[in-house]
Amino acid sequence: MWSSIKGALFEADPAAAAANAEAAKTTQQTARPAGQPTGQVYSLNAGVNPEFIAAIKKAVFGKQTALTSLVEAAEKLANIIPDQATRYKAAYATAGNGRTVQQIAAAADIHLADVEGEELRFKAAVEAKLGGEAAAAEVAAQQAASAIQQANSTIEQLQRQIADQQARVGQLTQQQAEASSAAHSKRAEMQLTGDQFKAAAQVVRNEIATLRSAVVSSLS
Repeated sequence: MWSSIKGALFEADPAAAAANAEAAKTTQQTARPAGQPTGQVYSLNAGVNPEFIAAIKKAVFGKQTALTSLVEAAEKLANIIPDQATRYKAAYATAGNGRTVQQIAAAADIHLADVEGEELRFKAAVEAKLGGEAAAAEVAAQQAASAIQQANSTIEQLQRQIADQQARVGQLTQQQAEASSAAHSKRAEMQLTGDQFKAAAQVVRNEIATLRSAVVSSLS
């Protein structure tokens, strides 16, 4: 994401950026913006992105001002004058070009305003790039939530159907057991009745046979 946005937001003039490289380097080493009081130092904690800092400095210090000219001149004296305050005084005396301290301070204010402008530009670019993606993701999340709700509703319906079918299976199982028992009982009763009738028929058959024998014997 950062790589795609950085080029659109912080593309400075290469020549101007090269001319002010030393000024940006100096402010990076001190970790505070140009014109910021020396007592207020910005710490680079874990929540600060160094790439953002470098990109903002590249854009803000991409133009020549009274401040960047002074810082550049002072940087050339770094090996000769270790003390920063003394180095700035020497640079101002030799390369101030007649500018007043107020003019240099005003230049710092311009750079501060540029930082504000870069922040606004970055915010607009991020919103333009990620706003639509965020909105699309939110729509996708809402659609997923709706689908989940619909799926849960379907599950509840299926669970009710399953419960109804389970109850029906229980009833049918009882009916099956009762019907199977009744069928077994009826078949046993049918077998018993058939055996009884067959036995009765045999008794009658035997009686007829005895009677026939008696009649035939008597009449012969």
